[in-house]
Amino acid sequence: MKLLRKDLVATLLYAVGAVLYAAYESGTALPFIDTPRRVAGVCLALALAACTVWGVGRGHGRLATLEGSLMVAAAALGVTALALAHTGAVEILLAGFVAVLLALWMVELTDHDGTSQGRSRGV
Repeated sequence: MKLLRKDLVATLLYAVGAVLYAAYESGTALPFIDTPRRVAGVCLALALAACTVWGVGRGHGRLATLEGSLMVAAAALGVTALALAHTGAVEILLAGFVAVLLALWMVELTDHDGTSQGRSRGV
């Protein structure tokens, strides 16, 4: 398993987003994260930062295609959650958004740790 510093940074960014989402869903009072729109916005910003650190979708092969697809799906869900934050559908959108981010994180770590057979890029 050969993970790099950028893997740690991106994992921490994803973890902060996941903790904030979990705190919001459990009803924990946080100073800034008190509405679905703010949760979606912060998680979207953290995910964008993590994807930038990792360079998601760069490279070639199936994993790069999967990473890019998951990134587009996450962005679509995150932006939709921001836009529809005043509706009842926001909880489902936020849950889907966080689930896709978790899948993206797992695919990225699999790609970077060298256990995938058809590595899409050298790290």
